[in-house]
Amino acid sequence: MIWPGEFLFGYPRNTGTLAWYKETGTHIDQNTNYVPTDYPEWVKDGNYIVYRRLRTLTGRFKQFCHQKAIEYNLSPDYIGALIFGRWPNGEPLIRSLGPDPPAFADQYGKNLLYRNNFAYQSLYDPEKLAAQYPPDKYPAQHPDPLGQICPFAAHARKMNPRDSSTDQGPNEVTTRHRIMRRASNYGKRPLLGEKDEDEDDRGLLFFCYQTDLQDQFEFLQNQWANRTDPPTPGGHDLIIGQNIIPNQKRLREFQVYIPSKQAYDTWTDIPQFVVTTGSGYFFTPSIKALREQFVGINIKK
Repeated sequence: MIWPGEFLFGYPRNTGTLAWYKETGTHIDQNTNYVPTDYPEWVKDGNYIVYRRLRTLTGRFKQFCHQKAIEYNLSPDYIGALIFGRWPNGEPLIRSLGPDPPAFADQYGKNLLYRNNFAYQSLYDPEKLAAQYPPDKYPAQHPDPLGQICPFAAHARKMNPRDSSTDQGPNEVTTRHRIMRRASNYGKRPLLGEKDEDEDDRGLLFFCYQTDLQDQFEFLQNQWANRTDPPTPGGHDLIIGQNIIPNQKRLREFQVYIPSKQAYDTWTDIPQFVVTTGSGYFFTPSIKALREQFVGINIKK
């Protein structure tokens, strides 16, 4: 369940009491205005936006993946998938079940259901969800409670553990930290065979939407991405995470299971792949608020 109040002011929000609502049968009145008492009424249907200008050092990232690929006799794409939690085409690593690039990668990667309808702890059951979602005819995933398919610190898994319990409690409580994100690229695309991809300034313009900056974006960044243990012990988020321990600068670590060794390795001395070069917090009012508060109530729709 996605609570509307996670992304829009004026609606109920998951505060970790979902189980209580289910147990007691308490009704949540969707028509009630849940705007905080210390906020003006016109904030309803608005939200906070976090903006970040992220320079991506793709050359450095590719070099790191290439070095690890040689070390383990694996493909660079697989090393990258371990870090991101997804293959380059967007397919979840959890559904490919191994170091070999998935079959029919283009077909799978373009299917939104296949890319987004998955879990980590439990076995995905397409028949159970058939009544609620479109039929998923693709191969089912296997549960990965030990992080042997998709590392616990992989960006996609660390930022959204889905059905997993975390340091915050069961997944019903953990979901209150979710954000809604959108992004676009900036700068010139790297040319095929370009010698130094990091010479030009290029990267991502990141935007995310929420109603609680501290409990959503700042929580994900500071409490999960920048730390090794939460939400589940396994290392830093190597995409957006930074080591916040004093006197250790940017040194980070990442635990990964290597199938050929049937053992876990911990990577250290990992370079930074993403550099924040600009950021800001903003409030986005609703169209109604723009009309009535900032332009005038008599403006025509």
